[in-house]
Amino acid sequence: MLPLSVFGTMLVLLMYVARAATKPRIFILTDIANEPDDQMSLVRFLLYSNQFEVAGICATTSVWLNNETHAEQIFSVLEAYADIYQNLSVHQPDTEDPWPTFKELSSKTYAGQPLYGLSAVGEGKSSNGSDALLRTIDENDNPTWVTIWGGANVLAQAVFQYEQNHTQEEIEHFVSKLRVYSISDQDNAGPSLRLRHPQIFWIASLTAMNIYNDAIWTGISGDVFYSFDVGGPNTSLVTNDWLQTNIRDVSSFGSAYPEFAFIMEGDTPSFLYLIQNGLSVPEHPTWGSWGGRYGRFSNLTHLYVNTVDVDVPGQNSTAEYTSPQSTVWRWRNAYQWDFSGRMRWTSTNEFAAVNHNPVVVVNGSKVVAEPLYLNVTPGETVILDASDSYDPDSNQTAGAKSSSFSSVRFWQYLEPSASQGQTSSAPALEINQVGSNGLAAIVNVPDAEDIPSAWIQGLGTNYQDRTLQVIVEVWDNGVPSLVGYKRVVLDVMV
Repeated sequence: MLPLSVFGTMLVLLMYVARAATKPRIFILTDIANEPDDQMSLVRFLLYSNQFEVAGICATTSVWLNNETHAEQIFSVLEAYADIYQNLSVHQPDTEDPWPTFKELSSKTYAGQPLYGLSAVGEGKSSNGSDALLRTIDENDNPTWVTIWGGANVLAQAVFQYEQNHTQEEIEHFVSKLRVYSISDQDNAGPSLRLRHPQIFWIASLTAMNIYNDAIWTGISGDVFYSFDVGGPNTSLVTNDWLQTNIRDVSSFGSAYPEFAFIMEGDTPSFLYLIQNGLSVPEHPTWGSWGGRYGRFSNLTHLYVNTVDVDVPGQNSTAEYTSPQSTVWRWRNAYQWDFSGRMRWTSTNEFAAVNHNPVVVVNGSKVVAEPLYLNVTPGETVILDASDSYDPDSNQTAGAKSSSFSSVRFWQYLEPSASQGQTSSAPALEINQVGSNGLAAIVNVPDAEDIPSAWIQGLGTNYQDRTLQVIVEVWDNGVPSLVGYKRVVLDVMV
């Protein structure tokens, strides 16, 4: 740790409030086999499945796959996963749990009714998928994340079944435990369910049916196909050529990853949003993560819809971009090379043969999935000390071996604190990196008179909170270079 005397006795190293992190419980609904991208997303998901409590993977219908489901395709991918399970297990980060086994996952693979939308909802329309989802929600007090890659009728049917023999109070409690991230609406069951239960926590890009050009999730890879933000995203990382070299050719599991037909992995943002990499805070869609950033639609619902990130730098030009999709593609270098890094784990049972993510520790906050929360007042100066961050491949702290890291950045993520799509509406922090390794920063909170009055007046009414957010982003120097994060949330006492 850096001594406080380095920065002067007037500075105070703030204590943080520890907040317990729980591994997200996830139930995936997928219209797998309608096109290759669902299978692509499933392959990536399995490489991160140790970060989740996997409650179910259910084959469903959608507007693109009306009258059939294909659980057999899920089993096929799981069989390929079984072949590399032992290799993958060698690379379990010390900050994560073991990967689920083939037996565990196959026992939780289901199918919904082979019917489109609401035609699969009602009396006599239960399936092993809706039954399992109902049990999962009912038997657990903490939330269940339902990620919807196709249609929502299995979820709608699970709620319908519960409604038949429970009181209104019990039903309200049941749906309060739902967390939904849907890849737009791909049938009529999702909109119907939201109308009946507007209190459901639901993330979705709302557009006309099948009009995906402005959907946030297309930022994963859709910039060429949908022609948005030209010159901004690094398109080279989402081509079939790059995927061939860095995913398919890396190990036997890569052979389960098909070429895309339209875009790569359109469904993946639904679980990237939950990845426990130090960036994601799932209960706060407005804060942003690899899965994008969303804003609350109205105080009458818990629906979170498109918002924008502002002036995001492009990869190959001096231009900056403001768009819904930039809330995802701004992280593309990170999530693509991370995927490649994990695929390399499946190729060897030698830990030292491949690269692993750095672990970012700030002010002693060591749990990767937890932000560092600090209460601050206007005009206060805060020290953020990341010198205990470490590279698991060197077994030394960065302070002892700074060469482990190729890049260390402390930067303010302005958009979570802004309103009306204007980052100028958010108070700007002054951040000065210090120390020989750049592993600490002095952060100056603006004085009260420098905080925009509109920001203070808008607290609560504009669905913004009073936090200012710093991202500590650390890249190692391995092959491929991998990243770790720590989100620092400054709660401004105004």
